[in-house]
Amino acid sequence: MRFIRILCWVIPMLSGVWAPGAARAFDPETFDVDQFIESLQTRQSITLEMARIARHWGRLSREARSKLGRYYLPEPLVRPADPRLAFSRSAASETVQGARTLIVGHCRIIWGADYAAKVNKTSAYYTYWLDPDQDGFPTYIEKLAGSDPDDKNDPSVKADFSKGICETVWSLQVAAMGFNRPAGSEDYYIDVYIADTGVVNTAVDTNQPGQGITLPKNIHGIAFFYQSGAPYIVLNHDMNLNTLKVTFAHEFFHAIQFSYLPIDDLLQGGNYWLAESSAVWMEDAVYPLVNDYRQYVNYWVNLPHRSLFSSDQNFRYGGVLFLKYLTENFHQPDDPVGSRVIRSIWEHTSRTKDPRKAIHSFLKEQTVNAVQDFDDAFTGFALKNLDIQNAYVDGSLFYPVYRVRKFAMDTLPETWHADRVDDYTYLPGYYGTNYIRFVLKDNDLNALANRLVFNFQGQGSLASGTQPRWRVFIVPEGEDGALHSPVPLALENATQGVFIKKDHTLFTAVNVVVVILPGSDQAFDAETKFVYNYDANSYVATRFTGGWNLVNVPSDGKGELEAIRTSLTSAWRWDSDRQGWQVNFPNETDEFTALYISAKGFARLSGFGMDDGVWILSRQEGLEVEFSRSLSDRSLSLKPGWNLAGISALEAFDVTALENSPWCKSVWKYESSQKVWQVYIPEVDDAFLQDYINGRRLVKLEKIYYGEGFWINSTESAELMINPAR
Repeated sequence: MRFIRILCWVIPMLSGVWAPGAARAFDPETFDVDQFIESLQTRQSITLEMARIARHWGRLSREARSKLGRYYLPEPLVRPADPRLAFSRSAASETVQGARTLIVGHCRIIWGADYAAKVNKTSAYYTYWLDPDQDGFPTYIEKLAGSDPDDKNDPSVKADFSKGICETVWSLQVAAMGFNRPAGSEDYYIDVYIADTGVVNTAVDTNQPGQGITLPKNIHGIAFFYQSGAPYIVLNHDMNLNTLKVTFAHEFFHAIQFSYLPIDDLLQGGNYWLAESSAVWMEDAVYPLVNDYRQYVNYWVNLPHRSLFSSDQNFRYGGVLFLKYLTENFHQPDDPVGSRVIRSIWEHTSRTKDPRKAIHSFLKEQTVNAVQDFDDAFTGFALKNLDIQNAYVDGSLFYPVYRVRKFAMDTLPETWHADRVDDYTYLPGYYGTNYIRFVLKDNDLNALANRLVFNFQGQGSLASGTQPRWRVFIVPEGEDGALHSPVPLALENATQGVFIKKDHTLFTAVNVVVVILPGSDQAFDAETKFVYNYDANSYVATRFTGGWNLVNVPSDGKGELEAIRTSLTSAWRWDSDRQGWQVNFPNETDEFTALYISAKGFARLSGFGMDDGVWILSRQEGLEVEFSRSLSDRSLSLKPGWNLAGISALEAFDVTALENSPWCKSVWKYESSQKVWQVYIPEVDDAFLQDYINGRRLVKLEKIYYGEGFWINSTESAELMINPAR
């Protein structure tokens, strides 16, 4: 059985609380306490239920209060006669009927005196309630306190409790991280009750004296507040050590949160999300080796289409992933855990009463990351999650994000793949994300392509057609499995757009990320869903930009060039044997060409080699040609000096293969889509190469792709092997 840690407080006023059913009137005359208690046994959260009970406590019947005293303590069971002694050790002499107490610095642990007869001996963790040294302090209590279960003199008046769970959590969250003390802890201990050990709630006028403080079995812990405002925590007795650690860290941070927001504000939707997600974040910050929080992240990544602020309880816990994104990408160097990020967000939330505004304020003032807007941060978060297992410190523990669509796509130019995403189960909401994945399939040419066209049309909400702010990104996946940089889709009228891949990089798959953001004039509703259409087409071709292009034109590609000759101004080939230019002007007369080459000392270009690189001056932007492709091993014969070569195989050539080449001096490629030269010089170190390219506005060359030409300078005759596509 998976336990759920639940945030649960006493609330003086229930009006204004954001939650399903929160506005329903409470009628003590018709309130069925037995039915209410039965409902708690199967709920994942009893926060609002108990809040309503707390608000109307004085209006409930004696019988109802008696039965509900199992869960709610209106006042502490241990109180010193003199409030000035609240932190004095003399308060430890106070006793609780049928219970034991142990004060450990800032906390007072309370458990049943006859606990051995109360705890379930069939439990998997019953051994934590054994007492090896027979000093009256079972291992469970000594783990909380930090005392030695094998030393019968410990705990004692002089015992060091600093290493126990209670004081460790206090020292890290309050002293080290700088969060506020829990509200009320200046005047009171934080009482920690252990449920189901026989502690009787004597603060309630009970007619069931045998009924002790308990928790529903599906809940690990609850953070409450007495009506006086002092905090207390109730822990399930049936937990292993790691669960006990993170549960206390979680619930203790809930107690801290009341020093930033009153309960009426804290239980509203967005703030409720922040309360739970940051409490889960704190579990990992205090006990990073436990990693219990991954169960909630893995729940979240199965439902990424839901709003970040969904009312789903487990989804709120899983929202810790967004806080992980913030703390891992916006933290200061001297704050590796990122606690100052979370603290700043809570400080801003105490002022704004809105976590979106609070996070936005934090982003505006931080100087670590260029992102300074909440919507931009959420967009970056959505894109990071595409590669979630490599994007976070604990990423290897997380499941991949769920793809709303995933299918194979061929590489035939005439085939379009269309779909309408309108299945309500997976429709994205505000601050939700859809992930779509196309995987290329074999069509006798290998599952690779370099061209992609993607059309998007936002349809708006199912109910009203209201359009959100769509953000759509295309992320191709290279032949080596690496993700390309995300490319945003420019949307016309904020609803539709076309993406055309312009570079020659190869891909085996394409990822589409659809992010939903509310418009500035739209009321935020976490449950609104949105519909959209798209179609996609992938194929292989050589693309020309307007102006100069350095490409490969294989020997059997003359017919293809002839078909587009009216769009071309000239074609140039470098003759490595003669170290001279060959040129052709497809739209000029033979007489013009003859005069030109005679005056310049050039030769007429009449044909191409399979491995030639060719300069093409194009009059038209976006012109594409489908040349035949070589799928066999290619060995390029190089001459001493400059060689203009090309890649005719459907393959990416990694120039670092030339790192130890005895003959290669440099390799140059002109990236026509960006109008920039890329260079690789194998004989120099990375620092020198970086200085060289920075000073000349160049880019470091890494790969040469199918259909591209390149210059290579060789000191001698050599053979350059270009491997085929797999």
